[in-house]
Amino acid sequence: MIDEALLLHRQVGEVWGLLKTLADVAELHATTGQLELAGAVLAESELLLQQVHMPDQVARIRQAGALYALRCEDAGLAAQRLVAALDGHEQTGSQSGIREDILYTAELAVLAGKPEAALCLLGAHDTVMQRIGYVYHPVHRRLVDTIAGTARGELAVAVADAAWARGQAMDEEEMLAFARQVVAGVLPAA
Repeated sequence: MIDEALLLHRQVGEVWGLLKTLADVAELHATTGQLELAGAVLAESELLLQQVHMPDQVARIRQAGALYALRCEDAGLAAQRLVAALDGHEQTGSQSGIREDILYTAELAVLAGKPEAALCLLGAHDTVMQRIGYVYHPVHRRLVDTIAGTARGELAVAVADAAWARGQAMDEEEMLAFARQVVAGVLPAA
């Protein structure tokens, strides 16, 4: 099905649809551990992005790139991609994009040795999701559980619970600002 979508978008020259599908494919490959394929798809996406001005798709490709970098355990690259994804999703008003960026930022925090920050972000994220009545997709539920379990395993119970509670007290703007702080703390020196 995905191959057919890629072929159709290529045949008709519909770049927006092609970029969206490529982002989905890259995310699928990264999620299933096919990192070489994910990298190749992201490289093709970068070539297409040079030819167009589509901020929503730039943000989506950067988000897929962050997931790829996280699966490669490259915290610096993941942070760079998350800055661009957060910027793009905020610019285009994509709340669902921002919420997914927050999950990846929590994963980045664990990778960077910041389990308290990860739990704080997850607490904030969980509160936002409950408020809007969102039921986690099974893939996202597993991701949240994995990140939370890893982070909690690195902290005393009281510290972990306090970090989660701090996150629950955040509104969406505070959550986004905190995510940006976490990412900035992991960015490689320029």
